[in-house]
Amino acid sequence: MKFLFTLSIFITLNVFSQNQFKNKDLKVDSVTKMTTHAGVRGGGSTVSYLVYLTIKSNKIKSFDSAWAMEQGGMIITRVNKTSKNTLKFKRKQKIALMIEIRYNHSPLEEMEYQTIPTPVKSNDELIVRYKKKNKIQYFTINQFIVMPTIAMP
Repeated sequence: MKFLFTLSIFITLNVFSQNQFKNKDLKVDSVTKMTTHAGVRGGGSTVSYLVYLTIKSNKIKSFDSAWAMEQGGMIITRVNKTSKNTLKFKRKQKIALMIEIRYNHSPLEEMEYQTIPTPVKSNDELIVRYKKKNKIQYFTINQFIVMPTIAMP
């Protein structure tokens, strides 16, 4: 069993490294995706993405929003164990973005979702917005290392 799990992770990492998106400002080092479900009925779910990036441009100022599954999300930027949303990034700097997309699927009432239109057309699952020289830019990600789903008690 351990062998199959190890083999599947190796194949996933190999495919991920071969199919990274092309962006002149950023390099995606790895992305993990994990879904958690609330332990109470109607409590909702969260999909968390942990994106490790290498900055390739000195002109990036911030990462502020993300979209996935027709829902908007929040980004927490971690640089050198500091959590800030607006920083000036340096070339070759490695950062981590924690993106959480929360959605509610309450069986107690009619399902009513408020979808948030994505700012750019893309078939990729995750869209991230960042600022470069006071101009808004986007990058998309469609390859993830999927972690096991967690159902909270």
